[in-house]
Amino acid sequence: MILNTTVELNYGGDANTARGRMFTCELRQDRTNGHWTNAFGVYHDEYHRTDERWWFARRRYQSLARTGRAEIFPFPQRPGFD
Repeated sequence: MILNTTVELNYGGDANTARGRMFTCELRQDRTNGHWTNAFGVYHDEYHRTDERWWFARRRYQSLARTGRAEIFPFPQRPGFD
């Protein structure tokens, strides 16, 4: 499920370029025991407009945390764009 999203249009002064970030939570159920866990992550997207349509130019995913094993991953200062 989408938790939060943001898009920056006109990125770098280019009207046909945009960047975005989308935080997500994936709900998972183990088939063997029925237990539910969550996986949290963030998509770092770059978009480009061609013929008046926006397209994904690049998409990167970064895991942030998972329940069940209580894993927490580091979050970079400028995620996905360096």
